[in-house]
Amino acid sequence: AYDLVVLAHPAFEASWSRLTVSSRAAIAEAVVGMWMTTTCRFTRAQYLAGGHLTDSETPFADPDGRWGDRIWYTIPQLRRIGVSEPVLSGLIAWARMMWPGGDVQALMSTGSDGASTGAGRDDRSASPHRADGCGIGSLGALLLLGLVPLIRLRRR
Repeated sequence: AYDLVVLAHPAFEASWSRLTVSSRAAIAEAVVGMWMTTTCRFTRAQYLAGGHLTDSETPFADPDGRWGDRIWYTIPQLRRIGVSEPVLSGLIAWARMMWPGGDVQALMSTGSDGASTGAGRDDRSASPHRADGCGIGSLGALLLLGLVPLIRLRRR
């Protein structure tokens, strides 16, 4: 999937209602991991050349805005959903690289009540992954493989 906002966009909330909170969190974490594996195959220059972002773009949280805006909206929402801090730290590091003018502190809140969960923390040192946030895909893939039987059971 090109766009992580589907995991947290208000229009999709009803789609998640049949899952338990822990199942939704596990699925979201796995999807983010796989998304990062694919997304990190491309450089910032390639995303610029493809028109996915502009060099001077400053994203703000908007689930219906440009790609950066949707990422800025989604990261705090993923924290609210229950995606783990190491995975979020990798995603934040990647977002920082893609949109260097973006307000990284805005990504440190839960997205539900605005409570800060990491003010003053340097995400680059908090993540066990590369400084650009890439390299978290194997964890997500393992989680997804473990969830496939769970998802099939819930549909019956």
